[in-house]
Amino acid sequence: MPEAVVTLRLPVATLPEIVLPGTVITLGLTDPAVRRAIEASTSTGASRSDRRVVLRNDRSELAVIAHVPDVGALPSGEAVAIVRVDSRVHVGAIHESDRGASYADVTAIEDTRPTPRVEAMTRELRTVLGEIAEIRRSRRLPELLATAPAPGALADGVAAWADFDADAKLGVLEAVDVETRVGLIDEWARTHLAELRVQQTIRDDVTEDVDRQHREYLLRQQLAAIRKELGEGDGDLVDDYRTKLGALQEGEPALSESVYSAIAKEIDRLERTSAQGPEHGWIVNWLDRMFELPWGERSDDTVDLDAAQRVLDEDHAGLSDVKDRIVEYLAVRALASQRTVSPADADSVLDESAAETPAMPLSGRGRRGHGAIMTLVGPPGVGKTSLGESVARAMGRSFIRIALGGVRDEAEIRGHRRTYVGSRPGRIARALTEAGTMNPVILLDEVDKMGAGGWSGDPSAALLEVLDPAQNHTFRDHYLEVDLDLSDVVFIATANVL
Repeated sequence: MPEAVVTLRLPVATLPEIVLPGTVITLGLTDPAVRRAIEASTSTGASRSDRRVVLRNDRSELAVIAHVPDVGALPSGEAVAIVRVDSRVHVGAIHESDRGASYADVTAIEDTRPTPRVEAMTRELRTVLGEIAEIRRSRRLPELLATAPAPGALADGVAAWADFDADAKLGVLEAVDVETRVGLIDEWARTHLAELRVQQTIRDDVTEDVDRQHREYLLRQQLAAIRKELGEGDGDLVDDYRTKLGALQEGEPALSESVYSAIAKEIDRLERTSAQGPEHGWIVNWLDRMFELPWGERSDDTVDLDAAQRVLDEDHAGLSDVKDRIVEYLAVRALASQRTVSPADADSVLDESAAETPAMPLSGRGRRGHGAIMTLVGPPGVGKTSLGESVARAMGRSFIRIALGGVRDEAEIRGHRRTYVGSRPGRIARALTEAGTMNPVILLDEVDKMGAGGWSGDPSAALLEVLDPAQNHTFRDHYLEVDLDLSDVVFIATANVL
């Protein structure tokens, strides 16, 4: 326990804030009570080193003894006193003098000799404070660590340096036990160090990102200047591609993240590639193919079954069974899309709807289609292809015909790898580009005339991914190497025999 020394009677001043030992403060003398206490401490004829005053706060029974080495005035004329706070005291009785000053009977409190545990805690505290001083680049804290060898004095000095709030200062003032006091400061120091490290990490990340962007900008400017001198200026081309990519991303609906990343990566490669290199042409061709695709473009198709029947009758005489089946097919698509039923239940939906069906949307934007496939089988010249055109006209969609007769190469469907000379996307991807929408009517003509080509693969097997509703929403062309959504495309196949 701390040891009590001697009881003194000294002038006392009550301050609104709490002061701690080891601090030097400038005390304004505008308060009459404070001025009288300072005058009482300096009017006894004692030397400057013996001028002492007690500074207390109403929130605590503990106070501090402060020396008053000097009294003067600020440039503004305000009277002030320089006080140096020394140690804690316990305040007893307070007496009023005839001259108006208040005197207090105080008992000085000295810190006890530190135990080995306190010394170990102090060493840990000094290590933590050293890291805090390094991160905050403080000049005062290293001085404090050097000039405050005693654990108690170090704790008081850190509390004053850290600008604690009133409650925290009160806790430190009343911690007369050195171990308790050092523990309070150590807890604060570790918490503060953790906060500083987090702030430092965030600041470093932000600085690194800003530096990286600045460095990348400078390098791009230098690269553009070098290419301009070499006559390899592709800056306008790259900027044009980036503008197109930004327009696609801002469109409705926006590009998927995978497609956007793939295009952005190739634009960056183009910027780094010399115009004389073979990859330059490959990248430009790929980017042109990608931007030619109608990303996000869809036909707003609404089918009127009576109008569809009239279109079929206008374009074809006879074929009543075929036309009736096509109208049923359109009705099933419309009802299935409207009621969001599975294709397996679509026939039952059709049977339940005997009333005349009004115009209704076939599919909504952003919703995966049902991928229904219709096959027209008959000898040549009976009107299979023209029936497909009539279906597209009745639905208000674009129409594309893909002739598959004699096709024996899988690459005709999936596209060629970009490493091959003259490579290009497959017929499905090119059909979307020609149609100008992502939901056209595609007629797969003469599917029964396809055949396996041996080493070149089986195109009919590749066509499975195109027509399978469970797979065609992520159809991947070998040339483009990005996912294409074919789930909203209406595929109509024709064949002479099955």
